[in-house]
Formats: sequence, structure tokens, C-alpha cells
Amino acid sequence: MAVVDTAIWSGEPTFPVADAYAHVAEVAYWSGPIEQESALPHSAAARETIRLYGERLRSFEHHDEILPGVRALPATGHTPGHSAILLESAGERLLCVGDTFYDPLQVTNPGWATPWDLDHPASVATRRRILAWAADEQVLLHAYHLPFPGLGRVRRTATSFTWEPIR
Repeated sequence: MAVVDTAIWSGEPTFPVADAYAHVAEVAYWSGPIEQESALPHSAAARETIRLYGERLRSFEHHDEILPGVRALPATGHTPGHSAILLESAGERLLCVGDTFYDPLQVTNPGWATPWDLDHPASVATRRRILAWAADEQVLLHAYHLPFPGLGRVRRTATSFTWEPIR
């Protein structure tokens, strides 16, 4: 579940009339028994988010267009259904990568996983795929864990990638 800690603040949905969206694997994972210790701190908030949104929780699969111009792309590894969200309008594209990157060092070293990635090999593969695609297609990225403003482009180097923030 993306941003489960901000979907609810005081036992109530932050946006009480809004629908919430989550990948089917996220809903299944957070609804079931949590065995990975690194996920335990987030399990209560995820379960509470699922409960509070109830029928307003809309599940999607990767590659689904969940709203006009809003497509969910696979970014698994951090969690089983972690998704990047591609926004497209008037020929412009912005890819919101969520928890795919925690530090700019992961752009130049995409093989570095974090303790918060539940599946390290998958998170590494996701970072490499997103970096290559973003560099080749010149897609603007939003990576909210990177330094403000968290918006930038990826460029290829001889051996890896570099992050060029929007100033």
C-alpha cells in the first residue's frame, strides 16, 4: 500500500470521500500474515487503511489505466505490488516512483538495496529497468525520497546513471 501512513492520521481517512487505489498484490500482502520483520512496523497502518477505505479501495493490476492519463507500472521489490504511477498529458510524461529510490546514491548504484525493500533482487531489477527507461525516453521522474524538489531526469553515464534535479 502506497503511503499508508498518510492515508490515515487519526483513525479516519485523510480524504473521507475519496477512493483509494492499491495494487491487488499489495492488498493481499498487507491483509495476510506478515512474516518479514522489516514490514511489521507498517502492517498496522496498512491493515487500518484497507479497513477504513473498505469498498472505496479500488484494486488494480500493473499496466492498468486507473484514471484517464494515469497508468500503474510495475515497481515491485520494495513491496510485492509496489507501483510507479505514470502521468501523461499533452505529450508530457511524469513517472512517480514512490519508494523505488531512497537516496540519490541508488541512482548511480542501482544495485544497492535498503532494509525497507522486502525483495532485494526485485527492487534492484526495478531500479535498473526504471533508470534505463527514464534515461532512454527522457521521462521526468518524481522521487519523493530524493532531495527537494524530488523532480529530475536520469542520464546515462559510461557505467551507470546520474540524477539531474530540476532547478
